Amino acid sequence: MDAQFASILKSLEIKQWLVDWVQECLEESHREEIAYHREQLERLRSEYDKIKNRIDKLYLDKLDGIILEEYWEAKNQEFQKELSRIHDRITDHQRADSKYKQLGVAILNLSKMAYSLYLKQTNEEKRKLLEILLLNSSLKGGQITADLRKPFDMLRDINTDESIKKAPNPLELGASMKWRGRRDLNSRPPA
Repeated sequence: MDAQFASILKSLEIKQWLVDWVQECLEESHREEIAYHREQLERLRSEYDKIKNRIDKLYLDKLDGIILEEYWEAKNQEFQKELSRIHDRITDHQRADSKYKQLGVAILNLSKMAYSLYLKQTNEEKRKLLEILLLNSSLKGGQITADLRKPFDMLRDINTDESIKKAPNPLELGASMKWRGRRDLNSRPPA
């Protein structure tokens, strides 16, 4: 059984070109993420300033007797709720960082080292490693079947794609299509 699990993990050993390529994709994604958050912050700050100006104008209209106190209170409360909502979204965008980039590199490193780690570990450590990498596993007739968690399943698929292995420049083939199709490693909240 140990050898069968080791064989599954062996299929995760990724080549250095793939590590380099995915790191490049993560860097590009990071740059896009920064630009996205910058744009959203500018838009939200503009919206915030517009509502603040409306509150100020409304207050002056109240002081000048143009609007009634009740109308001022109702509109002010409405605008304050909107300011609070915008403030929360600004805070979310300010907090957003690219931990996914570090996570991506950690996933690559784990995939690259999973097999050698497994061979050196105690049974308890092996169990923990398998829990991280495997979604489901079962034993039938002495054979282990296991499903890898995402994204380890994609790494295995790329690793075992014969057209990629034989290509002079694997990045020009299916690997880029498989990965580029799922490029956004960090889902963004809707705008």
